[in-house]
Amino acid sequence: LPLFCGCLDEDHLYQPGAHLIDDHRVWGPMIALFTGARTAEIAQLFVNEATIDDAIPVFNIQATEGRKLKNKFAPRQIPIHPMLLDLGFDEYVRRMKQSGQKRLFPLWTWSAGKKAADASSQRSFRRTIIPQISERTNPKPVFHSFRSTMKGEMVRVGMHEIRQNAILGHEQIGQTGTYLREIALPTLDEAMKSVTYSGVDFVPILRARGKKAATSKRSK
Repeated sequence: LPLFCGCLDEDHLYQPGAHLIDDHRVWGPMIALFTGARTAEIAQLFVNEATIDDAIPVFNIQATEGRKLKNKFAPRQIPIHPMLLDLGFDEYVRRMKQSGQKRLFPLWTWSAGKKAADASSQRSFRRTIIPQISERTNPKPVFHSFRSTMKGEMVRVGMHEIRQNAILGHEQIGQTGTYLREIALPTLDEAMKSVTYSGVDFVPILRARGKKAATSKRSK
């Protein structure tokens, strides 16, 4: 896919070339794939909510003035998957910090009264990229479908449902919800690293960006 591996230029995103896209159009889908976070949660992230220099890098999903979350279970810390770091996400975050940006994805914009999913980049992604990565037509996949994809991968690798819910921002059911207050971050980190998408070849994307797998700060 040229959008991820190198396109011709900004006007020809879907034709192969040497121009690398390094903004929300690439990082948004990759984060969605490796976190299962909701579209708005990703789009509204602030730079300081991606803590890449901590022992366990995390996304801090939180409500602030002017930013609402879906429900009371949505605020959470999501460990940043090693593959995102292997792909250079930490470098992207540092560039945003150095340039003085407040939002992690300042170019991800949408009109007043609309949602992040209504942005032009999202419409283009639905129209052009999704048909190339999914044959499903009923219902047609959308960006939010990455959430279901992550859930399916969690089930496939045998991740405990409590950890799934903590990462996805779902309610903990029954007595678990009554007594569970917070799962230790290292526990979630280990759970996150079990997600591999073994059927997906990330090497072309890594190679196009001059990266190699297993170069991140923490290993499984």
